[in-house]
Amino acid sequence: MDNDTRSTTTNKRGRPLAFDRDTALAQAKHLFWELGYEATSINDLTQAMGISPSSLYGAFGNKANLFQEVLQNYKDSNPYSISDFFESHSDYRSAMAAYLQHIAMQLTQPDHPLGCMVTSATINCKPASNEIAEQLMQQRTQQRTILQHKIEKAIAAQQLPAKTNAGQLANTYSALIHGMTILARDGVTQDELLQISATAMQLWPQTG
Repeated sequence: MDNDTRSTTTNKRGRPLAFDRDTALAQAKHLFWELGYEATSINDLTQAMGISPSSLYGAFGNKANLFQEVLQNYKDSNPYSISDFFESHSDYRSAMAAYLQHIAMQLTQPDHPLGCMVTSATINCKPASNEIAEQLMQQRTQQRTILQHKIEKAIAAQQLPAKTNAGQLANTYSALIHGMTILARDGVTQDELLQISATAMQLWPQTG
């Protein structure tokens, strides 16, 4: 079956677009990731994507809609979630350690800009972009909530002390992960981030 998106993607008037949508999205994702949402201009996008402004507006509507599609593509391309790690490990501490190691490695992969796109994209957002900033904040909050639920399950399974404050521990690890994102963009190496992730496990309360 032919998967060439050029043959199926159309603009608002129903005419086929003369570019590959998946390739264009990958180029836009790289730019948003590297520069952030606010600093990425329409001119930057059209040059990177190799299309005209009219083609961009015809295919995506506007910059915000393009970013929404890029964000969904970013989420879909991430093969592992927090839940995956907690479901694939026999104990919660090992799951948390593996997740932090995964984060450290993903933040420094050579095939994309350093850091996390969700964090990088919100840098210097102006009031006009509040809707984008709010959406990204909600996504980060959702991840923090998922982590808190996993910690609560660890407490219920007696793999953490009963007195453990699940919300506080989830906030602490979330703050550490966002800090690792900034450090990655500042040039901290993967080995250094892995050392940070290992040290962070000292914050995981011991039972008994």
